[in-house]
Amino acid sequence: MSLLTLVNGNELLVKPFPGICCMPFGTVIAWGGFISFSILLLSFNALNFLAKVAIANSFLWGFISYCLAGNWRFEFSGSVDVFIGSAQAFSWFVAYSAFTLVFPSAIFLLSLIIRRFR
Repeated sequence: MSLLTLVNGNELLVKPFPGICCMPFGTVIAWGGFISFSILLLSFNALNFLAKVAIANSFLWGFISYCLAGNWRFEFSGSVDVFIGSAQAFSWFVAYSAFTLVFPSAIFLLSLIIRRFR
């Protein structure tokens, strides 16, 4: 559902989340998607410690992204003079978001390989 809503560009994504000032539904949906993805892939994992690190990382994704963007909408501007919200911070945001998806996938695949050869 998270992926479908984000790809579809539903207007719900920009509406504010009830009770949290300046946080749009899109942020909550994406964050929930990252957490769900990590838990789903890693719930039956042989690499227990790495699985827990990946799940913890997905829980931290929103906070770290907020620190990079300086806002809950994750909007970046190339015209700022500081790192927070800059084009360079956007590059870090994209890389970190990709890592947050790839890391649990890699652990899951590694776990499958380990199980296969046991």
